[in-house]
Amino acid sequence: MKTIKIACIALCFFIPKMNAQQEEEIDCNANLSSALQLLQKEELSEEDIQKSIEFLTPCAKNGDTTSQILLGRVYMNSEDENKHKEAFELLEPIAKKGNPIAAADLGVLYKYGKGCKLNFNKARHWFEIASENGNSTASYSLGYLYLKGYGNIKQDYTKAIEWFEKSKHPMAKYWLGVCYYYGYGVAKDIAKANELLGTDFSVTNEVATDENTSETESSDIEASFTNSSNASTQNLSLGEDTSLNGVWKGHLLVFDWSGENIEQKLPFELEINYDEEGNNFSVLWNVNDENKNLDFTRIDNSLYYDDLQIKLPHTSFKESIANELNHSILSVEFSKNTIGEKNYLIGTIESFINNWNEPAAPIKLVLQKKTTFENTDIELSDDALEALTQQEAQFVKLYPNPFQNDLIISYALDKKATTTVKIASINGGNEQIIKPSTFQKAGEYHYYFDGSSFNKGLYIVTVLVDNERKTRIIVKK
Repeated sequence: MKTIKIACIALCFFIPKMNAQQEEEIDCNANLSSALQLLQKEELSEEDIQKSIEFLTPCAKNGDTTSQILLGRVYMNSEDENKHKEAFELLEPIAKKGNPIAAADLGVLYKYGKGCKLNFNKARHWFEIASENGNSTASYSLGYLYLKGYGNIKQDYTKAIEWFEKSKHPMAKYWLGVCYYYGYGVAKDIAKANELLGTDFSVTNEVATDENTSETESSDIEASFTNSSNASTQNLSLGEDTSLNGVWKGHLLVFDWSGENIEQKLPFELEINYDEEGNNFSVLWNVNDENKNLDFTRIDNSLYYDDLQIKLPHTSFKESIANELNHSILSVEFSKNTIGEKNYLIGTIESFINNWNEPAAPIKLVLQKKTTFENTDIELSDDALEALTQQEAQFVKLYPNPFQNDLIISYALDKKATTTVKIASINGGNEQIIKPSTFQKAGEYHYYFDGSSFNKGLYIVTVLVDNERKTRIIVKK
């Protein structure tokens, strides 16, 4: 049988005395005690929940505040959206009278859009009222809103820490420890983090972490994209730019909530495949060695997904908090950027953490096109790519020239064509077909040729494009 956990929290501290007339009609003290006994179980069944509702409903209808709040809490934890509306209707009038428990619960309903429209500003309003009236959980909830910067609430570690320090809630202590561990909004203090988190990290880890972070951010190109002034943006038309065709390789970067610090860096590949006409394309994700190829809706340079789920590691300092989170990818907005002379495909991801029922921290893709040979799986070196790029005036590009054994042959088509690639000695002998006559789409093509069996001398590399002959002469040392 399905079980549900419901936190009674501050409701369990008292049961009000009813007057004699109320007790004669309904013994609400007894009903509340019975309901609490059921709801305080570590795990309770649907039958237990229904029985607690039966105990609480008549007292709630009679205007008993504690019964109304507890019934509202039962309803807000239900999976039935209609029950969420009933919870809102029960709690709102009590919250407006200044009840801190009802105000805190009303803030939760606004935070998650349960029984009402999602509204982080209203959530903050009711959390503030509850906190002013001594509700420690509401102080934690305010800190959490500032920690993550939901809606139009500006992300602010300093304000988050101020609220966490006012709260006795265990999760306020946890997130305060996280801030000290990373140095978010405070000076990094591993000893203080250990005290708050109950961990046992070596204080020397503090220095090591600082050094590693500095080294990583200074050496990795990804760090340049946190500062837009380091990169120049190129024009991109995702639906038409067939130069995107192929595999893009790099990293998926998970940032902290400020969007300034990289917390996770994962290997990532994106394969874009345009059809022969160049009108439609598919996108294959590869993260954590898992492929994802799902339908999307394209609007300009953004892709919107209905059911793209990926699991990403999460640094947890508590056994009850998962170290892997399931993300629903909602959309990816792509752009092309240049740093130095290198081109990058950047993806800004909007996602949702299913485990926590809340938006995820900023995530970006930083990718370079993976250039391989058409006839092998070997990846071209940066030196080879640079040398080929410098031969812009030539249709047939060769590297190295002269060559000794290994030869790279490269060319680019601006439209689809039937092509053949071959090499022969200058006098026409010793001809070898590198690529037989086949149809190719527009794009760049690279071929590897092993010329170790060739004698020294001059050779002609020929690329036939729809029977038009393109040639280059090369020297074999």
